[in-house]
Amino acid sequence: MESAINDYHVDLGSFPPDNPNTPVVNPLYFELLGTTNDGNTYVTLDTSGQISNLSGDINSTFGRQGFANTGRQAHSGDERGAPMSFLKQLQAKQIGAIPNKPGTKILVCSVEWPDAGSTAPISGTTLNPWRYVSTRPTNNPGSFDLWVDLVLGNKTYRVNNWNQHP
Repeated sequence: MESAINDYHVDLGSFPPDNPNTPVVNPLYFELLGTTNDGNTYVTLDTSGQISNLSGDINSTFGRQGFANTGRQAHSGDERGAPMSFLKQLQAKQIGAIPNKPGTKILVCSVEWPDAGSTAPISGTTLNPWRYVSTRPTNNPGSFDLWVDLVLGNKTYRVNNWNQHP
């Protein structure tokens, strides 16, 4: 994950946008896979995920109006290149669907949350999403914070990009 985000930064000149409302449900899946946009729907380059542009789904889900790593119709003076994919060979256990929005996907840890109860990051599911902040990261100023919490037995371990010891 960290390598894909850094590759995105090198190739596109910025870190992938985050969700300003919550690091739990972030647009990394769509940003790191790249999207096309027909004006109505954003679809990942591998066609595995899609989200409506018309019904406000992007804003209500990710707190933004669109994606940065997307193919758009050429406009006068637009020098933006084609969208790029930075994730290869994702396993099914690394992809989670947002409840009630089956085409809307997020990146999750292959270690699920132990229960869908009140402590679950995404209520009513065992999805264990990667959390991501690029707007104002507190642990890596000028870069990004990326982490996932693993609940093993009665203990929670945080795997992150600012500390080598969980």
